[in-house]
Amino acid sequence: MTGTTDAAGAAGARPSFDHHDLLGAAPAAVAFNPADDNIWFVTADARIGRFVPRPPFEVAVFPPQFSQKQAGTLTTWDGNVWTYVHDTAEGRPAKCDPSGKYPLLGTGPAKACQAMAVAEDGRSAGRLIATLDGQKFLYLIDSAGEVEYSDAYVGGALHGLAVEEASKRCWVSCPGSKDLVPFDLTAGRFGSPLGLRTAPLQIALTESEGKRYLWAATPERRIVRRRLDDPGEKEIATPAPVGRFLALPGGTLWFTMPSLDAVGYILPGAETVTGTVPTGAGSRPSGITVADDGQLWVALEGTAQLFRVSKYQIRAVSGGSQAADLGETFDEPLVAQVSMVDGSSPADASVVFTVLGDNARFSGTQQSAKVPAKAGVATSPPLKAVKAGPFEVSAEWQGKDAVTRFRYLTVNPQAGSVDHVRHLSGAGQHTAPDTAFDQPLKVVVEDRNGIAVTARTRVTFTVTRGRATFEGAASAKTESDADGVAASPALTAGPTPGTCTVEAWAEGTDAGTTFREFID
Repeated sequence: MTGTTDAAGAAGARPSFDHHDLLGAAPAAVAFNPADDNIWFVTADARIGRFVPRPPFEVAVFPPQFSQKQAGTLTTWDGNVWTYVHDTAEGRPAKCDPSGKYPLLGTGPAKACQAMAVAEDGRSAGRLIATLDGQKFLYLIDSAGEVEYSDAYVGGALHGLAVEEASKRCWVSCPGSKDLVPFDLTAGRFGSPLGLRTAPLQIALTESEGKRYLWAATPERRIVRRRLDDPGEKEIATPAPVGRFLALPGGTLWFTMPSLDAVGYILPGAETVTGTVPTGAGSRPSGITVADDGQLWVALEGTAQLFRVSKYQIRAVSGGSQAADLGETFDEPLVAQVSMVDGSSPADASVVFTVLGDNARFSGTQQSAKVPAKAGVATSPPLKAVKAGPFEVSAEWQGKDAVTRFRYLTVNPQAGSVDHVRHLSGAGQHTAPDTAFDQPLKVVVEDRNGIAVTARTRVTFTVTRGRATFEGAASAKTESDADGVAASPALTAGPTPGTCTVEAWAEGTDAGTTFREFID
């Protein structure tokens, strides 16, 4: 069978060094296959694909031999890639061989698969274990794809899985009874549960310094950690609800946060989240896997991509979303922070800031500026506005594959001559007779294109109808400030209830604006 192929390095294929397009296939789950050293993924509509995590980063999406089915989990076993697909009538395991063929095998319930893992149970080949939505059973799948059932767990439907290989058992979460339950793979029996204070969803198992920990995602913004030989539990706050876990051999726990468009991690021994890595706006990370070389890859269902988690991280701290007038210097410098993925600051690093376009220059003349990062923080030289329009600035950790951008920077065009004034604030106020209105009347002096004129301009406010005065006079003159804003003196209502109208004009213009105020 021939799949659709492409090289992710083609022009326009990805927005950064770390994002790789998957030909429009949105990955719902991802797994590394050590048999071919490639990343495999499955989509929600049960299409299986392969990504080569080396240049030229080729992608293949293999068409299924069935239609109108769904999938959400993936694992590798004995050189093949396995998933569980379902429709409204039935569920079936599917085994994809290296050529991209994946026929349906044994029959199971027509339910979505929540978790799937490979486990040794005393048999030579082991078995796949799966939990299905709303089901109290574990589903045990052999190498031929035949499905068997465990006994029902009395606490309710099962959800997450974590395999403890050394003891030939797995742990299963039961959200309904708030349990973490051991299952003896050799005897085929559930053991005594560990109760939690909240409902556990996906789970993971880590070990470091001889201590074994169970981790459970919850419906809230927190992870529960339970040490297996200690009855206590620890709740760790997360920036957003957690989707899936990846436990690394050294004890680090990674997790996805789909609603935050980010992944996070907790280092061994840490009592809080060590760090987070953004994966891109709208990316909705759906799973994490690790290749043989230790490189982490994240499936992005929202943008149909794979994301490489770089060891070298850089982020824009401040300086974006600001504007400057033509010829002026931006108020704030651009500040970038560099760090290793474990959160530590590098001892020696430099950041290169580059203006993308010709709208601004560092120190007046330079398009790029190299700056040393002190304690991980790099601050750009002053940025001068030289051409009107929006632009961006990139910041690259020199010598490392790490880039970020400062967005929404704007150079305001130079204003022309005064054409009119525009209402800014103060209209529609109410006050009692013989009482001052709370706010002054404000206008902005603008040119014909609506750009604020920064040169000081005389503005006249005149009461044209009704009884009110500016410090006892029907008219008041003032000047606009450096932002083109002119404010009237205090306006005081006359003795009679009703309305009053004030007109504002800029000197030498024919177009003004009108304020209507109310005397109650």
